[in-house]
Amino acid sequence: MPVRVLWCVCWWNLVFLGGLQALAAPPSTGWPLAFGDEFDGSQIDSSKWKSGRLPWGGQHHTDQYASYITPADSYVQDGSLWLRCRKASGNEFGGYPWSEGFVYTDGIKNFTYGYVEIRARFATGQGTWPAFWMLSWGWPPEFDIAEYFGSDDRVHMGLCYGPSGTWNSSNFYNQGVGSWHSYGLEWGPGYAIWYRDGIVRKSIYAGYVPSQAMYVMLNSGMTYGFDDATPAPNYSEIDGCRIYDPPSAVVNDNTAGTGKNQFEYSGSWDYSSTQSNAFFSDNHWSSATGSVCRFRFEGSRIDLYAAKASNHGMGAVSIDGGAETMVDFYAPDRTDKMLVWASPSLGAGTHIFEMRVTGNRNAASSGSSIPVDRVDVWASSERLNGTAIGTPGSWNNAGNVFQKAFDGVPHSFFDAPEASGAWVGLDFGSGQLKRITKVRYWARPGYAARMVGGRLQGSNNASFSGAADLFTITDTPSEETANDQAIMEVSGFRYVRYLSPGGAYCNVAELEFEGHTFLPAPADLTAVPGQLRVTLTWSTSAGAAGYRVKRSTAPGGPYATLASLVETRLTDTAVQGGVTYYYVVTAVSPTTESADSIEAWARPYKHRFDFDSDADVDLADLLVFRACETGEGITDFPADCASIQFERLDIDKDGDIDQSDFGIFQRCISGFIKPADLNCAD
Repeated sequence: MPVRVLWCVCWWNLVFLGGLQALAAPPSTGWPLAFGDEFDGSQIDSSKWKSGRLPWGGQHHTDQYASYITPADSYVQDGSLWLRCRKASGNEFGGYPWSEGFVYTDGIKNFTYGYVEIRARFATGQGTWPAFWMLSWGWPPEFDIAEYFGSDDRVHMGLCYGPSGTWNSSNFYNQGVGSWHSYGLEWGPGYAIWYRDGIVRKSIYAGYVPSQAMYVMLNSGMTYGFDDATPAPNYSEIDGCRIYDPPSAVVNDNTAGTGKNQFEYSGSWDYSSTQSNAFFSDNHWSSATGSVCRFRFEGSRIDLYAAKASNHGMGAVSIDGGAETMVDFYAPDRTDKMLVWASPSLGAGTHIFEMRVTGNRNAASSGSSIPVDRVDVWASSERLNGTAIGTPGSWNNAGNVFQKAFDGVPHSFFDAPEASGAWVGLDFGSGQLKRITKVRYWARPGYAARMVGGRLQGSNNASFSGAADLFTITDTPSEETANDQAIMEVSGFRYVRYLSPGGAYCNVAELEFEGHTFLPAPADLTAVPGQLRVTLTWSTSAGAAGYRVKRSTAPGGPYATLASLVETRLTDTAVQGGVTYYYVVTAVSPTTESADSIEAWARPYKHRFDFDSDADVDLADLLVFRACETGEGITDFPADCASIQFERLDIDKDGDIDQSDFGIFQRCISGFIKPADLNCAD
């Protein structure tokens, strides 16, 4: 949803849908869920969304909009988020002819890279303007993931970038947006891929793809193109929104070499730099039996993406020289960017992936070619290790103790000596706090129903007093296979556990916890006002690679990201005198972001001697100064002067506040000293 859509339209590179589009799989289910809302509650979850206003303030976008945002027009009902536009009968919507629903994640979920998707059906009719889009602090950049213009039945997908706001856009007509469809964006370093119903509709591979954190927005909306037939009210309905964390590395097939995260080709391989629909529009392939592709990486898993086609054959894949697995690259119709193979979970460390051209093929295939397009690498820190803890003993002393839940064997299991209250978990160790991102669990074979009602918990007390519930198992889990559950909790825990429901004997076959080292929020944030500036300082957070400073003009937010930096000090000069600003800081690492720090506030001043913040220097300021000046040699302020910095009062810079300073100030406001001297005014 362009912030300056009319001004930018001349840069649009319009692409019209024609013919069949290449099918593609969005990121695999192995991508960890970082944010999700199925809208199953009775109201908007304020821990996930802000609503009722624009992220940058106000309730009306620009003059292109005929709609005014109201809190009442964003609501949850019947398992969906509803974004409504009502037609005004008077001036109840700020004088605009329509209302609008608007929700966003800024200050709650700002992220760099990943996959974001919604399932929605949009309002249709002349003038309707719903959108699924993303912004960063400031504009551009802007991602329009799915923006619908009802007046010409057009879905817009695009990216605005560069200092002047250049657009790379595509438009698709007659898409049936009034019916349910999924819309998604995969975003990574130097690339962005748009999906509709799992089909790639647009791709950008360029250095201008943004790399700063962005946030999600969902809104209804109206242009002035409405007519008497436009539904009033009209509704856009979203029944789910999810954001998935990306791999630690996404490597294109043309990244060649013998080092880590590089492809090494031996034998005979062909290469195309203009392969339509391939990742980064290129790929390698070979039909020469015995040719090998190797890839060295450090991580816990690797995923291989490539094309399947009617002339593709069988490849032999192995890890670290182990047993080969045959992978079939055949499909009756060509499909690009497909997840064709995913490794099992691997131990931490360096590994070698190898794929060999076998010369064999599916009986239906017309050839034996093997392609390579992309590899995703997952960091070694995913699976968390600790000391197994739990209820001692086993039922009937049969030996099925709690350690069985961590022996790596899904057919063994913990069978507690008591029916209710038993548990099993991990202790990560003294000083080792972990943020849990996913739990993987296996049910005891034949007893899966016993896990319904079981809870996964985190705590910083060995007794689990005051434990936080990470999630509750509500459905009978699968047997013999892993059950994955993404965790949204952002706190750090030393202890985690599975707590059995009553009467179930804690029957669990296997547990795995995934996550990373918890980043504590920065402490000791201070905000010191100055002349048209605020200076912020905070303490170092252990494990942080950098920090994000966020700002608001209202206490408690919503906050917008002001800057990302590695230092623990920032001077904010984009301020106005007399306005109070509220700040928080988060710590960031390559895999996570901490919670917000405690808020700090400051009110910068426009004039050095404008103590009452009324934008001029007059007798009232003289009285404030006089109240704070208590005599020769007195440098401590009275309690009511604590908000005035010493440097503003010690005009003659002699280290105290005395009659000399008062005399200079009197002459300053009386005009006896030129403003250029001693900074009398500005």
